[in-house]
Amino acid sequence: MDPLGRPEDLQARRRRSPRTGNLVPHLKGDECKDCSTVRVEAAGHEVLVRQADHPGDHPTPVVLVHGMAVCSRYLVPTMTRLAQSRTVVAPDLPGFGRSSEAGPPISVRDAAEVLRAVMTRLTGPAIVMGHSAGCHAAVELAVRHPELVRRLVLVSPPPGHRHPLAVIIRWAQAMAQEPSPLVAETLRDAVIAGPRKVWGAFRHLLSYRLRATLRRVGCPVLLVRGARDPLVPRAVARHLADIAQRGRYAEVPGCHAVPYTSPDDLARVILEVDPANERTAAQQGDRGSSFTTVDPPTTNGLHSSAREERERGAHQDRHRSADSRDGR
Repeated sequence: MDPLGRPEDLQARRRRSPRTGNLVPHLKGDECKDCSTVRVEAAGHEVLVRQADHPGDHPTPVVLVHGMAVCSRYLVPTMTRLAQSRTVVAPDLPGFGRSSEAGPPISVRDAAEVLRAVMTRLTGPAIVMGHSAGCHAAVELAVRHPELVRRLVLVSPPPGHRHPLAVIIRWAQAMAQEPSPLVAETLRDAVIAGPRKVWGAFRHLLSYRLRATLRRVGCPVLLVRGARDPLVPRAVARHLADIAQRGRYAEVPGCHAVPYTSPDDLARVILEVDPANERTAAQQGDRGSSFTTVDPPTTNGLHSSAREERERGAHQDRHRSADSRDGR
């Protein structure tokens, strides 16, 4: 029986993503046999949190933050992989999923305070992974409460400050490449949230100053992009990795919703930035906590080269003047 109380045969409901080869569950099937749900009072909101507690004493839990107008359910495939070695939690942010409530949509700053309260109650310091618009709340959390964020993983972060129509068109192009169960669930979540919440979340997405805030993040940051994501072009994702103080870049197979379509690959790159693996990475020639941006030759390769260092400098020089013009 899944955490929402619906009995299902997990094996009968599983399939492989036709585009990535990752084995993923149908959204309406058994979510996660080892997951449970709990309601938490967080910054004045009652928030439902999906959680998977690992029996071991691993020091680094993971917090997953969902994107705009949806709930955390589509993150369960990645949650299941990560939960094999650590505790993982994924809240439904106020106004969405099973944390729906009346009132205006919460701001990015308010969402960060909700995450702070959830983490204080359930995890303590953790690796925080934001997906899509959830990256904004994750970045805001890292700036406002750096003691809680050991590492930041930003998956498909929309940069903001774009024309609304351009974002909508790119989002539609991305959805056209995603599995139909995910598209249906996304639309269902948006209908349940209602147009006021969805439009409010969209306005926050467009107005958030991601570049300026990301520059203030002191912890290591990993930018992850789906290789076919039209919503977040490669140049944009690489630029975001460049401007982070300790940024790194990786690509995984898939389009925009890689936590659902490519959970194995995504979990693998998340675990590679685990502080527990830092010594091993340094022994293999990586810089450990001093991350560099890369164009990975494999789905999750994380390394640097002299050519990539030169490209990184060119990226920074080219975008520094552009950012100074728009005030980011």
